[in-house]
Amino acid sequence: MGFIDFFKNKVRSQANKADPFGDNAYQENHDYFTEKKCPNCQFILKQVNKKNNCPSCKETIIVDRHYKTKKKMLLTKEQAERLAIEKKHFDDLNWAIKLAEKMELSKREISAMAKSTQVNTKFSVLWNRANDMAMNYAQKSKWQSYRDMRLMMAEITHKDHKLQKALEFYLAVCYLDLNGPDDSAPYDAKKGDIKQSIINTIREICTELGITPDRLEEIYVSCNLPEKNSFIPLSPQETWPKFLKEYKKS
Repeated sequence: MGFIDFFKNKVRSQANKADPFGDNAYQENHDYFTEKKCPNCQFILKQVNKKNNCPSCKETIIVDRHYKTKKKMLLTKEQAERLAIEKKHFDDLNWAIKLAEKMELSKREISAMAKSTQVNTKFSVLWNRANDMAMNYAQKSKWQSYRDMRLMMAEITHKDHKLQKALEFYLAVCYLDLNGPDDSAPYDAKKGDIKQSIINTIREICTELGITPDRLEEIYVSCNLPEKNSFIPLSPQETWPKFLKEYKKS
């Protein structure tokens, strides 16, 4: 490899680190795909498969597309792992911005979120807004809308990888659902029901955290006691058997 090629590779590598979401991200690896070069040692390959081992250096070569530019690339194993992390980060940023628009944050707030590189900051802004909206709905006795905001808070917390806290919020939503929330009438437990999608999410979190049904009952009751008020007909203890029945369904 000549000096010019070495210089180009150095510049591209620095560009990748400086702006992983930029249009020039991983341009070097796209060039490797076009030129059929091993990303580890730049050996010229006869053909490129989805996953290869370089015949020269014996290192792994992975073919993938960039999540933003959609360009095909040849990656080292380490680059492929880094790309997966960056894609998750990129997807989380987009999810947060779309949710901000749905929650009708101001253009100034959304613009500030879009420019921020800190995903956790975005989640904090969204969570606080959802909490404010939930309290506002509660004051107006709009219990279905209150419940919807609580679910949004659960999803935001889940996206922020705070699994224990997310679990508590999902359990709170189930408790509200079992009491039959309504925007135009008081709670009616006879209309209570649980969304299977939420149960599935709770089950996944419990599996990841190693939480048993006995321990889940403790969490369910303790995190929902503060929710119980004069408007909600059934206590956490009274709704637990129905929740457990749905939870144990395959």
